[in-house]
Amino acid sequence: MLKPGGTFYVRDFHPMALSLDGEREDDALVVKSQYFSEAPSRYENAHTYTDGGPVDHTVNYEWNHSLSEIVTALLDNGPRLEFLREQRFAESQILNSPVEGEDGRWRLPDGPLSKGRVPLMFSLRAVKPA
Repeated sequence: MLKPGGTFYVRDFHPMALSLDGEREDDALVVKSQYFSEAPSRYENAHTYTDGGPVDHTVNYEWNHSLSEIVTALLDNGPRLEFLREQRFAESQILNSPVEGEDGRWRLPDGPLSKGRVPLMFSLRAVKPA
């Protein structure tokens, strides 16, 4: 649905980070769910992910799409990729172990099990030729 000359930009949690066990209290990075997911994960929560008020429909299904699935789906529809970046930080706390920096961004704590081992976010920009 992108117009010729239009720009597509996305910045989101990295799919690898979303497959990690976010409930751990130590700094071990443990894969809890499949990175290459064929079936959705089912969650039940009385509130939205933004900590909003109660919701009427509490069951939520989410699919974790790999980074290659995201990029390929975009490129298969015509845009030209301008950049793809993976970040070692997140704009909000995605796992239990990250530490908030002075810049307000969350990073994995320094340690042999965590530093720089996985990206927490990604961003990409693509433009549809005019």
